Amino acid sequence: MPGLRASLGVAQESTVGTIATPSRSFEFETESLALKKTIVQGQGLRAGVKFDRASRRAFTTRDVGGGFTMDLPTKGAGILFKNMLGSTATAVQQGATAAWTQNHQPGTLNGLSMTVQKGVMEESTGTIVPFTYNGVKVVDWTIDSKVGGIVSLQLNLDAWNEVTTTALAATAYIAQSSVFNFTQGTLSMGGSPTTSGGIVSVSGGTQVSSVTAASVKGTNKISQARYFFGSSGVKAEQIENGYPTLTGQLAAEFVTQAAMYTAFASDAPLTLELKFVGPLIASTYYYTLDVIIPRLYLDGESPKVTGPDVVKQTCGFTALDDQINPVIQIGYTTTDTAV
Repeated sequence: MPGLRASLGVAQESTVGTIATPSRSFEFETESLALKKTIVQGQGLRAGVKFDRASRRAFTTRDVGGGFTMDLPTKGAGILFKNMLGSTATAVQQGATAAWTQNHQPGTLNGLSMTVQKGVMEESTGTIVPFTYNGVKVVDWTIDSKVGGIVSLQLNLDAWNEVTTTALAATAYIAQSSVFNFTQGTLSMGGSPTTSGGIVSVSGGTQVSSVTAASVKGTNKISQARYFFGSSGVKAEQIENGYPTLTGQLAAEFVTQAAMYTAFASDAPLTLELKFVGPLIASTYYYTLDVIIPRLYLDGESPKVTGPDVVKQTCGFTALDDQINPVIQIGYTTTDTAV
């Protein structure tokens, strides 16, 4: 029962590290956010003593790691995409309908952070204890889809501190939000990416019908150990300190050599579009998750025959900057009027 009463809320911080009241709640599968203490035990040789002394124990720095996994919803996820990529996207109304589109592209993570709060029930009393995390940044993220499954989003996070003294915010779930799933998905490769008006689109891509699983992973390089004198053991903002990476993996049956092997063997650049189209919103606009990667390279592998079953091929990929288009764009059409 205790896990059934758990909650997870997020808010954008106006100042990095300053706790904001969570205003959006997400249904989640699992979470692993936890305080990490750095403890230093002094020894100091002393006559007549053979155990370390309590008086020489020092709690020097604090840190928070972990994350959460959730089904990717048709509403409300814009705040997560924003913090995954450092995006400055806004929601743009489509026609005069209830559909609004956000196109998230990579930007700076500096100055961008969230407050995350989870509610955990004490089994003995039924009291919901709020665990609040400030200065939260996304270390890495994964969007994953498999045959027969729901599209999942996994976030690995880094935060400044964990406190239980901030009041539990009221849950704020978005009404009538559903999830994206495998039956709504298509994966196209090849084609020509173009950026017009700051928005990426792809023409001429070929749908790959033999794919059974696809995942995209972004890793942000941020300094997670910026501790200074006078900070009481709490870190400063985790600023970017390296190039982010964008990778992924595709699994497919070896239906034709042209589907993936030819590009892998020749190390030819490809464009990828992974798109999920959900229920109709209005007119010609549907709930949509549209991931576009203008240039990637397949890292392997050759198909292998391991028995009488269907021959399969798994290809990891690496996305690179073509210096024309954004490295990735996550398009999100929903009824959310704001990110």
